[in-house]
Amino acid sequence: MARTLVTGAGGFIGSHLVEALLARGDEVTATDIEESIPQRLSHLAHHENFRYIATDVRDKNGIELTIPEHCQEIFHLAAIVGVRNYCDDPLKTIDVNIGGLRNVLELALVRNCRLIYTSTSEIYGKNPNIPWHEDSDRVLGPASTDRWSYSSSKAVCEHMLFSVHKKHNLSMSIVRFFNVYGPRQSPIFVIPAMIKEVLNDRNPLVYDIGQQTRCFTFIDDIIEGLLKISENASVQGQAFNLGNTKETKMVDLAEMIIDLAGKSGQCTPEFVDPRETHGSYEDIDRRIPDVSKAKSILDWEAKTSLDVGLRKTIEFMRSNM
Repeated sequence: MARTLVTGAGGFIGSHLVEALLARGDEVTATDIEESIPQRLSHLAHHENFRYIATDVRDKNGIELTIPEHCQEIFHLAAIVGVRNYCDDPLKTIDVNIGGLRNVLELALVRNCRLIYTSTSEIYGKNPNIPWHEDSDRVLGPASTDRWSYSSSKAVCEHMLFSVHKKHNLSMSIVRFFNVYGPRQSPIFVIPAMIKEVLNDRNPLVYDIGQQTRCFTFIDDIIEGLLKISENASVQGQAFNLGNTKETKMVDLAEMIIDLAGKSGQCTPEFVDPRETHGSYEDIDRRIPDVSKAKSILDWEAKTSLDVGLRKTIEFMRSNM
């Protein structure tokens, strides 16, 4: 039985990961900032191999107390995420993302734990040369644009990880997610935000004219990728893109959700200027992963179609609103 720590376990991806690790047979310690067990984890409260400890990743002593004895693996998911959050408070984004990882990283070295770090497709910024592979250049806007604080903080974290791996032989891997969605995701993110509006007979909001594209990846595929990395001893010191490769225009996404929710004729996409909602903002026209590395080394690729994933997410939200 592996002993595993998951930071940010109360979040959308974290809660699904904890479930999968318990199903694998791990003994899982979950930590997040909430004092009591987060709602997304409440159904696991009485599992014999699960425990929850509240702490802030910026508190090194607190994090140290969460690491189980003889811990083999740490999944570090704790971070400030969501465009609105990192545009509203770039300083907190930098503090939590960089400071939190530094604490976890130092403790992983002391405890000799393997570290799997969840990064982001935002790393690549607005590089126009797509699809993006793991060694693609980072192309960002000015530091005065709050939108780039998240990308920059995650990139600094990756620099830290690669450096410590080279200098101290830290056992670590990095995963870069591309637009993950699914049940239990917060409505601050685009797909559940649109679904929430449509299920309440309101128009889903689409930024600009909705021609920007994304590659949406269902949560089950992401969890499968994380487990494959965890179970592969040959991927130390490497980064992997995990994402669907099918592009979808944002306006088409809104129309799909309206149709799948049975709201055709009742709702229609409503176009808004993102600068009115996010202030200092700069969007990315296209975001497409090259996942050939994950396919070759991990035997992984996203299998869930957008149609199937949206149906599952709509069904969940309809039952839990």
